[in-house]
Amino acid sequence: MEKKVTLLAGGDLMLGDMVNKIGIGVYSRAKLLGLKVFFNEILEEFKQHDFVFGNMEGVLSDEMPCNSIHTLKMRGSKEFAKQLSDIGFNVLSVANNHILEHGEKDFYETVNHLESCGIKCVGIKNKPVYINKNGLAICFIGVSVIQDFTSTDAYNRIVLGDSDFISYITKLKTTCDHIILSVHWGSEFVELPSLSQVEYARQLMEAGVSLILGHHSHCLQGYQKHGNGLVVFSLGNLISDMQFLPARKTGLFSIVLGQDSVEEVRVIPLEIGEDYILHRGYGSLGVEKNTSESSLADYDLYKNDTDYSMAVSMARKRYKVFLRKEFLCNLSKLKLWVTTQLIHYYLFNQIGLKP
Repeated sequence: MEKKVTLLAGGDLMLGDMVNKIGIGVYSRAKLLGLKVFFNEILEEFKQHDFVFGNMEGVLSDEMPCNSIHTLKMRGSKEFAKQLSDIGFNVLSVANNHILEHGEKDFYETVNHLESCGIKCVGIKNKPVYINKNGLAICFIGVSVIQDFTSTDAYNRIVLGDSDFISYITKLKTTCDHIILSVHWGSEFVELPSLSQVEYARQLMEAGVSLILGHHSHCLQGYQKHGNGLVVFSLGNLISDMQFLPARKTGLFSIVLGQDSVEEVRVIPLEIGEDYILHRGYGSLGVEKNTSESSLADYDLYKNDTDYSMAVSMARKRYKVFLRKEFLCNLSKLKLWVTTQLIHYYLFNQIGLKP
């Protein structure tokens, strides 16, 4: 009998209200309606796979002081863990630059909530996750290249091009049939990876990684096959109240791993609506160009690091302009204390004025 496992991969699960959406974001809507409402159109896909993966971008903790936008942002409720499990998620990465935004206590509380609901957490420091399924030994590991808010070693961190990590992967491959690597890397709002990411992905696959699942950019970045492996450079957002157009184009990646290689990949294009609900199809956002297979020819836009840095700079500027416009549009919806703190935030943190 042929050995196979199936995996459905989605991107960032941002289950707290963003700083400019306190009271009107994903968290606020999910507390009223539950998380399932965001997934209603695609729930059948979750039932057809052995593994359902996402990136847990934020904490699940109900100890939330209600007097600061900074203590409320990037926080979901602990009740969301059971809801994620009921939807079908069973593997989540906790190696990213927001999981420790509220400290180690909330990090470990989040891990405990998820694992108590049967969800495996990958990325915890020095703890690869082994799962035997359908006769195949699968090893999940999560790492982050992006710097975060602390110097703690709660989760795995590497640098892009890390040769020691390549050696580690080579040894790890002797213990399993497949390594699935979740990696938080790249730059935000850029719709192609850097040439350095492309090269490092090749090195990782040649060392023994079967599947690389990237995230952090909040944008889809296509995928690329190399040898027996596959890299999805960025899965984009999955659940988010980030309404910046490139961040609303998303998708799910349905992947089949056989005995020795990635055998199939199918992309399910999705859009995040203005109500934060996932909708099928290409619609008006042009998702199709961000969910296609990539080749080196697709990276001609960034011929060198200077070109890529310029693209990153432009993307950040566009996003900041969007945030200011969105803030003005949402003024009538926000509570007064939120509006007051946001004005202070934009004046002193974003524009650079001194109080």
